[in-house]
Amino acid sequence: LKGARLFQFEKIANRLKKNTHQTTLEVNLTRLQSNFDSIRTAIKPTTKIMAMVKALAYGNGGFQIAKLLEYNDIAFLGVEYTDEATNLRSSGITAPLIVLNPDLNSLEPYTEQNIQPVIYSFESLEAVKKQPIKVHLEFDTGMHRLGFTLSDVPKLIKVIKSNPLIEVCSVFSHLAVADNPANDEFTLKQIEEYTVICDLLQEGINQPFIRHISNTAGIERFPHAQFDMVRLGIGLYGISTLGKNSSLQPVSTFKSYITQIREVNAGEGIGYGQFDKAETKRRIAIIAVGYADGFNRSFSQGKGYFLINGQRAKVVGNVCMDMTMCDVTKISCSVGDEVIIFGDNPRVEELAKAAETIPYEILTNVSERVNRVFYQE
Repeated sequence: LKGARLFQFEKIANRLKKNTHQTTLEVNLTRLQSNFDSIRTAIKPTTKIMAMVKALAYGNGGFQIAKLLEYNDIAFLGVEYTDEATNLRSSGITAPLIVLNPDLNSLEPYTEQNIQPVIYSFESLEAVKKQPIKVHLEFDTGMHRLGFTLSDVPKLIKVIKSNPLIEVCSVFSHLAVADNPANDEFTLKQIEEYTVICDLLQEGINQPFIRHISNTAGIERFPHAQFDMVRLGIGLYGISTLGKNSSLQPVSTFKSYITQIREVNAGEGIGYGQFDKAETKRRIAIIAVGYADGFNRSFSQGKGYFLINGQRAKVVGNVCMDMTMCDVTKISCSVGDEVIIFGDNPRVEELAKAAETIPYEILTNVSERVNRVFYQE
């Protein structure tokens, strides 16, 4: 649905949607487009963009976001597992798909659906070498997760040259600490080693390939490392290493509502375990969101809060599977009132700090049972 917010198109959406769980994640596609455009202006015109849509597009909704990116002539879409790629294909996505951690027991998706696997070991290379297939080679330059190493290059060149069916589409590595200025020396060493690897491979296999190492933090902080392509991940969804200096905007708003308000007498605890007893009488609102929806249990007993009618309502007691209680003694509110879990206020970054985690986890924890509502301004 497209239109200004004043027309309240969400009311039409409520009539049309299949699911009835009223806790929703509203995804602003106009802001997503703005974030994409902002990143695009920050890179060279010749630099391609690979957009990460793994984990349901960081919790926001895979197909709809993939479709918008496809409309923007994205070079590649990145997912983690084969099933994510085949699901996007069956939904009608036609852009090239890269699978970072492929299941190579069946190669049919990779040989017939323009789904391209990442190859990170000689074992995975062995699984595909007899097929006409486009691959992306991953190198470990310091992350110490998946990937070949610099010392593997001579053997890798021999294997690729002896298997002409293999087409090396790109060579890449992952920056481990590009978001942390205290570790810039390490990041620069990663970029330097990666450059050496690419130069050796280019000379050895005599095939042109795309070079890419920069994630969102790399795009923002190391412009000299754009190479042929960058990988746009968390920045697409409004999270930046630049903090308040960033032009990126939050894309999603996680909302629920008040299901009941009750009076709790002084000295009485709240919820499982009967925690958070108080010396005075309180009004407690029950919110239709719990850890099964993605509101982490670590927000229990005052570590988390909601925004209700512009005011912060502190979580009391333990977060339950499907409900959470909060103190609204000093807040004017009623049953049915909207509750903001995250969005413009509070932001995902604030919740991550309170939960002692990272924004990635807050976003991707939003359960699939939570309705995704997509709109444009």
